[in-house]
Amino acid sequence: MAVSVRRPRGLPRRLAEAIEELDAEQRSALAAQGNLVITAGPGSGKTRTVVARAGYLLSTQIQAPRGLATITYTNQAASELREGLAQLGVEATQRLFAGTMHSFCLAHVLPYATLVGTNLPPLDRLMTRPQIRDLEQECADAIGVNVWDLQEDFPGLRRRVAAGEDVSSEAPAYVRAVEHYERLCERRGIWDFEGIVLSSVRLLEDHPEIAEVIQAKFPVVMVDEYQDLGAGLHRLVELLLASGVEITAVGDVDQSIFGFSGGDPVYLEELCHRDDFTVRRLVTNYRCGSAVVAAAELTLDQARGYSADPRRTDPGVLEFRVVEGTPAEQARNVVAAVRQFLDAGLAAEEVAVLVRNRKPLAPLTERGLRAAGIPVQHGGLATGPATELGRWLEAAALYAVRMSDQSVADLPPQVGANRLLDRLESLRRVAGNPRPSQPRLARVAQLHATLLGDTSAPDLTVRAWLRRVVESLDLEELARDVGDPRSHDELNELLTTSEHVALADLASDSAGTGRVVISTFHGAKGRTFSAVVIPGLSEGVIPPWTGPVRRRRPKTGRALQEERRGFYVALTRSRGSVLLQVSSTGVDHQGYDTRRGYSSFARQLADRLGTNL
Repeated sequence: MAVSVRRPRGLPRRLAEAIEELDAEQRSALAAQGNLVITAGPGSGKTRTVVARAGYLLSTQIQAPRGLATITYTNQAASELREGLAQLGVEATQRLFAGTMHSFCLAHVLPYATLVGTNLPPLDRLMTRPQIRDLEQECADAIGVNVWDLQEDFPGLRRRVAAGEDVSSEAPAYVRAVEHYERLCERRGIWDFEGIVLSSVRLLEDHPEIAEVIQAKFPVVMVDEYQDLGAGLHRLVELLLASGVEITAVGDVDQSIFGFSGGDPVYLEELCHRDDFTVRRLVTNYRCGSAVVAAAELTLDQARGYSADPRRTDPGVLEFRVVEGTPAEQARNVVAAVRQFLDAGLAAEEVAVLVRNRKPLAPLTERGLRAAGIPVQHGGLATGPATELGRWLEAAALYAVRMSDQSVADLPPQVGANRLLDRLESLRRVAGNPRPSQPRLARVAQLHATLLGDTSAPDLTVRAWLRRVVESLDLEELARDVGDPRSHDELNELLTTSEHVALADLASDSAGTGRVVISTFHGAKGRTFSAVVIPGLSEGVIPPWTGPVRRRRPKTGRALQEERRGFYVALTRSRGSVLLQVSSTGVDHQGYDTRRGYSSFARQLADRLGTNL
């Protein structure tokens, strides 16, 4: 049944047209009143629905000067939301907050601390990554626990303790280590990135009047990727709900794969079961063919009711291939599979190799592809950047590549010079820099010239380009002042990248770069490809086992379910073909040989599909 959405007078034309293009599930989510959970499966049009709902709320439900706060998992997602609203003709920049939870806390919660007599450390007292590791080691030594075991769930445990959750099932020594860590931070007047959110939670608990002030400014708060944001965010949402803020939570419990950083799908599930929330499900997968949709749901081990686009006649391809031998021999088979996809006419950037652990298969595959003359994206980088400054540099690198002779396709950059300038100046405002005095046109032209420089050189490396750009734009000072200690660490890592890594390897989007993508399951989240190769499907690797080397045992319970979700995320990156390379031997995440037979995930899926391995 079609869902009608009232079109009030004055609704921007492009927004009205976008609403008309939504399917019935998406329009039902857009029009829902009050607190709302949108559960959105892979390829279900989540982004367009979220952007349309944000525009609809700003245009019809939230009266100026009040606004809408949208909290995203990454700053890149926030930028895409702002850009999407602008494309729909929604001009509400002064009434819209779009940023991460940390940005929201820094801009709209913590500034009230001094007004209520709470003293917090200054931003220049945020610890760097090495300082955090040293403090964790100090706490582990003081309590008498192994630091590696402690670090496995340290962020999540800190969040649960701060949120007042029951942690009686946790090892008492680990809980004491968390408490000792917090005491040392307070005593020494230091904090870390996680402390920004936890301090905000404590501030709202002690002073609910601050939440009421936030409600007066932002009567509606939208939270994207709710399943990945953990106990701290959930407690913050509970406190905002108590003050009268209306919440729209968007996510998918089946794509919760960041448990190591504190993410947990239980909080999204809790909202789904609350009486004061409406739930809308997006279950039509417009990305994957019916064969991949069916296989992915079987992987989850529970029915979700997902279906492929009924207008799509191509079911896609899911193939198992048994590949035995050493990791080097398995990697050679990956290279052969990639070549088959390329010979079939796929562009290189439409092919991805997704691995559970980077080593050993990713470097071996990269080496083999390069030897075969097949370019690889991010071949020399361990992971994609995690900070907003790092992601800005990715986008800037893509701009430089696309606007230069290095591009193999006549495509415009994904992010233009105007948007790059906006993102850079937003970072500078966070760092406390004064507003620029030059005319905007001059600033755009200067940024364009800085980014392009000598990019016409075919062998320009990441290191050479970065050194020039960092010096011209004073990015080292910005990295120190922006309030995220990871920015400085990450910038230093990029500046010391191997001198053989080409500039195109830093590009934030593979499209048009002519390079096969190699990524971990986690790094591929949010991306799509025409063909996906998943190698290394041996038991003990996918899924990995746990415990000491000589007493390895299969993961169970929540840990196993998160591994299953990671495999599910990898499967659903494909718009066309998925090749599962199964082996009875492999190398696990700690570099030890495994000889436990085929992956239990692969065996279970093959059995359910009636395929013999």
